[in-house]
Amino acid sequence: MKKDTQLIKYSVCLLLLLSIKSDIFAQKNGVYATAGIYYSLSYERVLHTTDDESKLIYARFHGGNIPQLFYASDDSFKYRHVGLSLGLLVGKSNRKFECNFGAGHIWTFKENGSSEFVLDDKDIIPNVNIGYRHQTESTVFRIGVGVPELLYISLGFRF
Repeated sequence: MKKDTQLIKYSVCLLLLLSIKSDIFAQKNGVYATAGIYYSLSYERVLHTTDDESKLIYARFHGGNIPQLFYASDDSFKYRHVGLSLGLLVGKSNRKFECNFGAGHIWTFKENGSSEFVLDDKDIIPNVNIGYRHQTESTVFRIGVGVPELLYISLGFRF
């Protein structure tokens, strides 16, 4: 329980820090939906960029559901995931190579017999992605491989 509380506190602090409007951080945000084995919504914030935007460093906060087929063969389990990671985009123009690394928290819920799900287990897992990103001033398209997504595709927007 203490680890859960600390992870949530650090996540909230990071998001608050990233939302501060100052000259330290570039004012670029992104929100996108990811489909793969893991379905999620992500928010990312650019932390640093080169003048020509050929390299960007960003922080990413994401959360979603992992279907039962990833871990168990029956419908008596549900899985939820929340993660934080730092990423790097490298490339010219709108085409970029992306990689990010971080950690996530996964909660396992088990059906208790009356169609209600109760917390059964929790664990910390790595978040790792490597892929291709095409992004314009207003849109994001991602495709690649990672954990926990396996193969993924993402669509979203930047603001």
